[in-house]
Amino acid sequence: MATSDLDAMTEMDDHTQHHTKHATVVLEVQGLNWATQKATVEAVLGRRQGVVAVEANPVAQTATVTIDTGRTSVADLQKWVEDCGYH
Repeated sequence: MATSDLDAMTEMDDHTQHHTKHATVVLEVQGLNWATQKATVEAVLGRRQGVVAVEANPVAQTATVTIDTGRTSVADLQKWVEDCGYH
């Protein structure tokens, strides 16, 4: 499940001169227990198209992810978390 922490925020992209909308969501990542898993989740999600930033938290079993809403979606993020073997 994901909850919005921050409604879409508009920023100017210096390279393309187009407006991009960023949103930050918190995803549940059940089974994320160790620092090594934290690094894996951050690396896998961080390589995905449209992901701007990732901060995984093993204690809370969550990942806070900032995305470019024009390039990816919360549904994509949830699928990627499941692809990593988490729920």
